[in-house]
Amino acid sequence: MLYKYDCSTFISLRVDSTGTILDTDHVGNIFWGTKGNGSTQHSMMFKPRFHAPRYMSEWKQGLYKANKQLGNNVQQIAGELNGRQFCGLAGEEKDICIEINIDTSDIEIEESDPVYPGGTTALKEYYTENFRYNKVLRRNKIKGIVNVNLLIGKDGKAKLMHIEMHEPTFAFEGMEPWYRIEKYVWDEIKRITKEMPRWTPGRYNGKEIDTECSFRIRINNKNN
Repeated sequence: MLYKYDCSTFISLRVDSTGTILDTDHVGNIFWGTKGNGSTQHSMMFKPRFHAPRYMSEWKQGLYKANKQLGNNVQQIAGELNGRQFCGLAGEEKDICIEINIDTSDIEIEESDPVYPGGTTALKEYYTENFRYNKVLRRNKIKGIVNVNLLIGKDGKAKLMHIEMHEPTFAFEGMEPWYRIEKYVWDEIKRITKEMPRWTPGRYNGKEIDTECSFRIRINNKNN
């Protein structure tokens, strides 16, 4: 992945009277860069998130991902400062915060997203072909789009994290309460996910990593 951001990262230090660093922590990052429309965007992120919020712009999603990757690297560097002595910091015990300016525009890191066997089309077919419609779902004639969010582990196993069913785009008939419809759909998608084949896990800098992915599936009990 080729980053398109410049940034500053902030590290807090607790220093004793001899200038020895007792404790460190990565506070956060400030990013600035150019969006697709040519405007400049600034974002301050104090705690790197695991993954970008769903349904955001591509530029913003890339920013969240860069924030986490940079945060992991800075946290490791900050940890290596513990126990080191700097004469210039000697005097009295104190807490300080240092800013490091980083130009990431030329940093290139090998990265790949998780891949389901057969690709995205096969993934959606797996869900639609294995979805079981119980009597409640059949009676209410459910039909619509479900947004699915999975966590793909380092071992390739998938875990259901979240689903979203928006009532305006998800139709059903009958008197069944909405929360019961949602629960039945959640339980069924969870079952299918648990039984699915293993993925090729995502990779970052040559290592397998846990990765979240999101996609949409269409369910329609009239097809069964």
